[in-house]
Amino acid sequence: MSDVEWMLFLSQLPSSPSSLRVMVWRRMRAVGAISIHNGVWVLPHSSKSEQFMNELRSYVNDHEGNASIFIAKAFGSEIEAGLIDTFIKNIDQDYVEFIDKCDDFLKELETEIEQKKFTFAELDENEEELHKLTSWLRKIRARDYFNNKKSQDAASAFDSCRQRLQTFARSVYANEGIDVPDNEITYKDE
Repeated sequence: MSDVEWMLFLSQLPSSPSSLRVMVWRRMRAVGAISIHNGVWVLPHSSKSEQFMNELRSYVNDHEGNASIFIAKAFGSEIEAGLIDTFIKNIDQDYVEFIDKCDDFLKELETEIEQKKFTFAELDENEEELHKLTSWLRKIRARDYFNNKKSQDAASAFDSCRQRLQTFARSVYANEGIDVPDNEITYKDE
């Protein structure tokens, strides 16, 4: 038998309006759940998964749907391996897309450095983009149930973004004639 306990979310939803179906789909995708059959979603069992599924079950049941939750084990290692592989493939795609966005961020910074756009407006814009990357990486990590290998690549790409933005920020402050100690120009993984 398998080692992982799984939470199954089974729902029957009214065909109209479609808003309840869409909401369930969006919330499940947001937490990284996978759909194994029509109306059946699965997540690795955890207290966080329990809380999420219980809240969603209550919401569905309060809005003319019917939802149930079960804790199960896969019947055999092949089924479990298939589930885990699906989770890994899904999060792989998220990490690859994140790394691509980090590359775009670095290219944009390089362009601004080459064009000597050392202004506070550019710095604010880039800090906002880094904040978006920070938030996005946090969300991906929350859905990474099986410690995906690409997480280290994503962390490294993000660290490059932070370091390059710090260098850009120093140039902006220098261009404006403001003396700021290096330790005050830091961007942390919030």
